[in-house]
Amino acid sequence: MKIVKVHGIIFSIHILFIPIMFLLYFLGYGKIMIILLIIIILHELSHGLIAMFFGIKIKELEILPFGGVVKLDKSLNFTNREEIFISAAGPIFNLVISATVFFFQKYFGLKNSNVDFIIFSNLIIGIFNLIPVLPLDGGRIVRSLLSYLFGYKNATRIIVIFSKLFAFFLIGINIFIFSLESYNITFILLGIFIYIKSNKEQKMTAYITMRDFASKKESLNKQGSMESQHMTVLPETTLGEISRQFTPKKFYIIYVLNEHYALKGILTEDEILSAILEYGMHGKVKNILEKRNNY
Repeated sequence: MKIVKVHGIIFSIHILFIPIMFLLYFLGYGKIMIILLIIIILHELSHGLIAMFFGIKIKELEILPFGGVVKLDKSLNFTNREEIFISAAGPIFNLVISATVFFFQKYFGLKNSNVDFIIFSNLIIGIFNLIPVLPLDGGRIVRSLLSYLFGYKNATRIIVIFSKLFAFFLIGINIFIFSLESYNITFILLGIFIYIKSNKEQKMTAYITMRDFASKKESLNKQGSMESQHMTVLPETTLGEISRQFTPKKFYIIYVLNEHYALKGILTEDEILSAILEYGMHGKVKNILEKRNNY
């Protein structure tokens, strides 16, 4: 739900956050809710500031039931290095704030329950976000590190599997808590949240070959050359069939043959990925060639 737009950035609140907000208020936790809201917004803005340093625009900042998310432009085209720095910014911000406030509390006599809560909440949020599961920052950092070895698509598959196992682990903990006649459902809600979000990331794996290509471009610009791989296809071949054969370490050149097996055109990996954004994974090579002929 959109709240306000400031300097082109949309600030919004997830619809499920509203009943949680009112519940906390009526239970007498209004002040705590406000402090947490400020911490979450600053956490997400720290991601955004680092993204802006890399020339990436912030599109939206959304407050979710279990935190927040900053939506960035060209999110499928980050390099691994950019995602590591952007993802790490939030937890680092929380840990630095926690340590700084603790320092002032200890050496300058800041004795206040709100100060204690600021220290504790920033520490917990910082540590929690470093857990290596999606959609948490730690999961994004580990995925980018694994991408150097396995490519972004395979790295996503690995971290999604671990995230789902972790989600079931949290739910299992909560079932054990129920056996102790305690009816707190926090871990169940967290487990469901992590499972749903990681499953969403899994569904995007067909498109995130674009991330590998962003890394290839960075490497090609840096080194000046790269090993290439040739592929021969027909006009009816789908873009998904082609992209699934792309690997992280090679740049692909695609030769298109006509019905008589004569050369009809040459495409680059970049053209295939751009066409996927326009036509989807079920688009065909002939769509690209037809568009070329119309210009």
